[in-house]
Amino acid sequence: MNRVLLDAMHTAENRVYRVIHGIVDSLWVSKKRARLGDYQELCKEIEDATKFKLSIEGIYKWIVFLPSKVDSRNQVPTRYFGAFEKNNEIKARGIELRRRDAPPYFKACQERMLRELAKCDDQEELKRCARTDGVAIFDEFAEKIERHDVSPLSLIITNRLSKNLFEYASKRKLSMNASLKLEGEGLQLKAGQSVSYVITKYKTGGFSRAMPEELAEDVVYDSSRYVELLADCCSTILSPFGVEKKALLSRTESLLAWS
Repeated sequence: MNRVLLDAMHTAENRVYRVIHGIVDSLWVSKKRARLGDYQELCKEIEDATKFKLSIEGIYKWIVFLPSKVDSRNQVPTRYFGAFEKNNEIKARGIELRRRDAPPYFKACQERMLRELAKCDDQEELKRCARTDGVAIFDEFAEKIERHDVSPLSLIITNRLSKNLFEYASKRKLSMNASLKLEGEGLQLKAGQSVSYVITKYKTGGFSRAMPEELAEDVVYDSSRYVELLADCCSTILSPFGVEKKALLSRTESLLAWS
């Protein structure tokens, strides 16, 4: 671990602050009843100890660190979301809202949820909001997908090719499927380039699983697969408050049964 970060953590702990997480360029600490002036004093003391210039990004009302994709038992400082005390401003890192590969429609859904959660001031409020407003937002966005009221271009997924097309053993990958269609149109992608596509028939084994963005304006997307992916995206935000992906998907199944 970076020596500066270690010294900063030790300084905070010596001042009876609880170190929540630390990473190369960030440190999260907490102390009951501490205010801005207290954090400013700590910041100055850390600067004196490390000879490293610091700044206070803000004071969180609340923050959620998400589990590692590799080990779900460990929360990591590279995947989190939270709300600052000042103006309920949202801060997020490592989630779909901040990822280039996620569909714009999914990002809009997550942002709506986070803006509602940002109004909450404590854990009980967060739980209530997630289980009511958060679930209602998922229902709204999922229903529009089911009705095909969403533009295919808002459901674009982007992946980077790790190999040249001829080096892939399987052609079933969605990115490969879309890339081969582009190749048929005279555009050949190489390793390191990105391909953007819409999922069309996810469960089929043929050539029609995905359509590249360049050909996708009027395509019919696979609504079932997108609802499943939306539930996964929303569970990123809602699962810390007890709303899991499985529960969200069961709601869409109920809606379909009644429609």
